[in-house]
Amino acid sequence: MGLLEALPRYYSSARCWYEDGLFVCHSGLQASSFNGALVLDESRLTAEALTTLTQRFLHANVPFSIQLFTEVAVPACDDLLRTCGYINIFADPVMIHEGPLRSADPNPRFDIRAVDDKADEEECCRLFMEGFDVPAEIAREFTQMISAMQECKQVIAWRDSRAVGTGTLLYCNGVAAIHNVTTVPAFRRQGVGTAIVRALHEQALADGYGATVLASSPMGLPLYEALGYRKTGYQVGYSLPEMV
Repeated sequence: MGLLEALPRYYSSARCWYEDGLFVCHSGLQASSFNGALVLDESRLTAEALTTLTQRFLHANVPFSIQLFTEVAVPACDDLLRTCGYINIFADPVMIHEGPLRSADPNPRFDIRAVDDKADEEECCRLFMEGFDVPAEIAREFTQMISAMQECKQVIAWRDSRAVGTGTLLYCNGVAAIHNVTTVPAFRRQGVGTAIVRALHEQALADGYGATVLASSPMGLPLYEALGYRKTGYQVGYSLPEMV
C-alpha cells in the first residue's frame, strides 16, 4: 500500500484514493498489481461495489487486480469474487523478521552491490525477465519505476562479472519491506537469495528499522523460514482470467 501511495509522486497520471472500504490505485502501468484495489474492509466489498470497480478498470483498458491482507489463505469474500468472475492468482504468506537474522555464513562467491548506474539498471531488467519469467515490456517498466523511486533501494548479486540475482528494499510509512527477490534459473539453490535477503535486511537495520516484512512466493518460503521469518497473515490476489 505504501508503494502504491508513493506512485503519484513519480507518475503524473497515477491516482490513488479511498473508497468504501477500498484503497484504489490507477497507475496506468501494465502490471495488474499496480492497478485495482486493496480491500481494507471485507464486510464492505459488495457485488455492486465490485461491479463498479471492474467496469472502471475495464473501461480504462489496463490490467488490474483485487488484493487483500488476511489472517487466512481463503478470505471470507472468496465466494463473492469467484461469483463475479474472478479467479485466485496468489495467496502468499506475509512474513516478518525482527532484529538480526539467524546466523549463517553467506556464500563468498556472491557479491551484493547496490544498483549504481544505467548499466546496472539494464542488468536488473534482464534479471526480472529471467527470474520472474515476464515480458520485456513489464520488466523494463518495473525496473524504471524502482530506479525512479527514492523510497526504493535495489541490489544486484554478482558472481564474478555476471549478474545472477536482484532484490529491492522499500521504505514506506515507517515499514521496511523486501520485494522482488529473484535469481536466474541457472544459479538457484546456491545461496544467491539468502545473500540478497541478508544484505537488504541488514541495510534496513542499519537505517534504523527494527524489522523487515515481505510476502513470500511458494518457491521462497523455505528460504525465509530458514532465515527465521515468521508468518503474520496472507496477501491474497484475484483477477479476471483475461487479465492473468
